[in-house]
Amino acid sequence: MKKVMRNLLFFIILAALLIVPGKILTPNYMIDHNLVSGRNAVYSGIASQEKNSLDVIAVGDSLSYSSMNPMELWLKYGYTSYDGGQPGAKLQETVEVLRLVFQTQKPSVILLETNGFFRKVKASSLTQQKSDLAEVIYNTFPILRYHNFWKTLFTPFSSQSFMGFSINRSVKPYKGGDYMEETGKIKNIPEANIESLHAIEKLCEENGASLILYSAPSPKNYTVAKHNALEELAADENLEYIDLNTKLKELNISWDADTRDKGDHLNFFGAEKTTAYLGSYLADHYHLQDHRNDDVAAVWNALAAKYLKAKGGNNA
Repeated sequence: MKKVMRNLLFFIILAALLIVPGKILTPNYMIDHNLVSGRNAVYSGIASQEKNSLDVIAVGDSLSYSSMNPMELWLKYGYTSYDGGQPGAKLQETVEVLRLVFQTQKPSVILLETNGFFRKVKASSLTQQKSDLAEVIYNTFPILRYHNFWKTLFTPFSSQSFMGFSINRSVKPYKGGDYMEETGKIKNIPEANIESLHAIEKLCEENGASLILYSAPSPKNYTVAKHNALEELAADENLEYIDLNTKLKELNISWDADTRDKGDHLNFFGAEKTTAYLGSYLADHYHLQDHRNDDVAAVWNALAAKYLKAKGGNNA
């Protein structure tokens, strides 16, 4: 009898150790208690927006928030948008960001930057995602799903100044040659990432959002082989795909002036050019609302005033 009681006590303590920290480390709890910072600041940033106030959300890794400037979309079109990308984000992490997005927002368009499609993931990740048993375990013990959130508590807070976009005027030119040379090769996209895309598609479909795949200009990250893979994938999934790497002349991208780190990311000047293209594309293909005379205008105009001041100032 004593042995049974000891075993029972052991399992009760084990369950408590799994459940209680798990509840604390979930995005919702951390947002509510202002514990989110660093690369997870996107959760609190989106949660802080007025409910159902965002029309366009860009997601992906750092290429997303360095290529789409929400304030420029507001100033020219009155579109409300947010940069929901994370540094080095895996596609599975983007799925979690969108789960949170759709809890409080009803965006018309999701812009999914595609660099994360080529990130390698462990083969076991796909098995776990497809396992109903694993999903039950994750729901019962959230700490197993959100175990990496503890790092947030020790990460210095980095504010996202303008709806997730930060002004960076640093210039470090790309000196390489033509990185988009024609080839018939097709880069492999890991199956686990395709499964994550399917999860994103499902979320968008369930919430009435149009999904657009786009590739930001980046010599360090893109090739024609990747373009071919993404074009093929988009056709298979019946998705729109915009590869800005194939539109460099149209965008007037200068690799002497428009990159902050030798062709890895765009700087502020490059982001102005890509945002102008994306804004025009959205205006031509979607019936998004101009909110400049709506209730949200006061908040956005106040932020826009700060943005314009920063835009005209020194390096930010």
